[in-house]
Order: sequence, then structure tokens, then C-alpha cells
Amino acid sequence: MRLVLKGIFGLYAIALVYLFFFLPTRQNVSGGNIVPFRTIRRYKKQYELFKLHLPSAYGIEAQVYGNILIFIPFGFILPILFKRFRNPLLSIGLVFGLSLLVESIQRIFRIGQFDVDDIILNATGGIIGFVAFIIGDWLMWEYKKRNLSLE
Repeated sequence: MRLVLKGIFGLYAIALVYLFFFLPTRQNVSGGNIVPFRTIRRYKKQYELFKLHLPSAYGIEAQVYGNILIFIPFGFILPILFKRFRNPLLSIGLVFGLSLLVESIQRIFRIGQFDVDDIILNATGGIIGFVAFIIGDWLMWEYKKRNLSLE
């Protein structure tokens, strides 16, 4: 099972590399954002303006939720595969660091914009994944404990 999970995680990592560095983008790469929550506030205003025009509203939702969802597997799978990532600071720190690295590489090589809000949203996804791991781990422990006490 562990080998299968490592394989799935490897495919996930390859997909992320493609998504972040090789997928053609239509965005302007000359700008960027270093002010926390600026882009998120802009998305909120645009969503309120465009919610009657559904394709634009869905694009905004996809941008925000996509940045969160894409890093949930890191927060969930890393602690399963590597015990040292059961430390929340280490696990979330790695997600934050990877997101910062991705944003920096995109900016340096002009294949995307540096946006601190993407880092915030990615870290949020990592935290959600880690919390899901903690809950799942606790449920498994409780299940095993109850089954042992019934025998």
C-alpha cells in the first residue's frame, strides 16, 4: 500500500511541475503582488461584479479554490509517507516553502506572476490536508483501539 501511495504522490508531483512550469498561461507575467490579500480582495470584488456572468465568476472561483485544493494532498500524504512530517510546523513549513519556491521560479523565469496570495492559499490547502490527516489518523487509532478491546 505504501508503494502505491508513493507512486500516486510521484505522479501528483509530476503533474504539479507540469501545471506550474510548462502549462501555457494567458496571464500577464510583468506584474505581481507582494501585498497579502490584495489579489483575494480583487477576486472578491470581481466575483461580486461578474456573478451574473457565470463564466467569469467560475474562473475566479477556480483560481481561488484551485490554489487551495492543489496543495491539500501535500498536507495529507506527506505525514503518511514520512513520519517526520507529522510535525505540523515541518509539514506546513514545507508546503509554504514549496509554494514560495514555485512563485519565485515563475517570476524569475517569467512563466508566471509572483503572487503572495497564491502562497497564502496554497498554505491553506496544506493546512486543510494536514488537519484531514490528523482526523484520519485519530479515527484509525480509535477504530483499532475499539476492535482490540472487543476481542
